[in-house]
Amino acid sequence: MIDRISKLPDSVLIHILALLPTVEVIRTSLISKRWRQLWNSVPALEFFDAGIEEQEQKFYNFVNNCLDHRMIGKRRLNDLGINRFKLEMQGYGGSSVHLDRWLSFAVQKPISILPTSEYVRKLI
Repeated sequence: MIDRISKLPDSVLIHILALLPTVEVIRTSLISKRWRQLWNSVPALEFFDAGIEEQEQKFYNFVNNCLDHRMIGKRRLNDLGINRFKLEMQGYGGSSVHLDRWLSFAVQKPISILPTSEYVRKLI
């Protein structure tokens, strides 16, 4: 099997990765050393919960960890702007503390798209 995708320049790979949900983008970091930090340069973050109440904390932790890693990466790399931040939640009915932190992160720099679910819009 010929690996043609790894021969593509980083800019093309980043463009392709920007089309995927964040959980899938992070999974690509397991492919090789070259891919390990590539996800930090993807200008889109998309988070989707499963709407399963038992996994609420797992979802919160995942989003928080992703944003923490992006902040760490931001100190090391120059171009880590986000032009799309998408958050789809089914509605846990919990505190908006997490949501406040996530949206604050998203609007630190100008973004062109900030789509949210109906549940998120109600909390804002």
